[in-house]
Amino acid sequence: MYFTDVLTDEQLEFVAKHLPQPKAQTGRPAYTNLELLGGILKVLRSGSRWRDLDMDNFPSGVTHWRRLRYWQRQNGFEDLWVYILELLLKEGRLELKTSSIDGTLIPSFAFKDTTSYSGKHHKTGTKVSIVVEENGLPLSSTVDIGSAHDGPLAIPTIQKIPPKLLKLIE
Repeated sequence: MYFTDVLTDEQLEFVAKHLPQPKAQTGRPAYTNLELLGGILKVLRSGSRWRDLDMDNFPSGVTHWRRLRYWQRQNGFEDLWVYILELLLKEGRLELKTSSIDGTLIPSFAFKDTTSYSGKHHKTGTKVSIVVEENGLPLSSTVDIGSAHDGPLAIPTIQKIPPKLLKLIE
């Protein structure tokens, strides 16, 4: 397992436990989420290549990449985020009296399906619209092409707020 400076061991275990675990399709058992999460975080945080994870006695970089892709396809991160928001709600740690929505352009050239030129910002990138609660904790987000206007993104972003939280906001 790779070391990570982002999460404690307890937090790594929590996240790994709440992400979908694939069933092995071969005779050998699949790596656990906990075994792969540290390496995935290392690549995402550092921008290094997946093949940089290829070391003896560790899962390959391709294995890490496949697990990340599996989590994305299974909506694992979204489900995990909703679960964490529900936990915070039960503990009374969400301040839902005031929430706000805003959009921003993230400069990017790598993803042709979500990048375009924004005349307002005079840059090429991806538009992100986010709803946050009073303390700035994100409740939902929407990603679109860089030339998208903030206005039309507001409704889909609000609609993505988990229903339990939306009832309390209204």
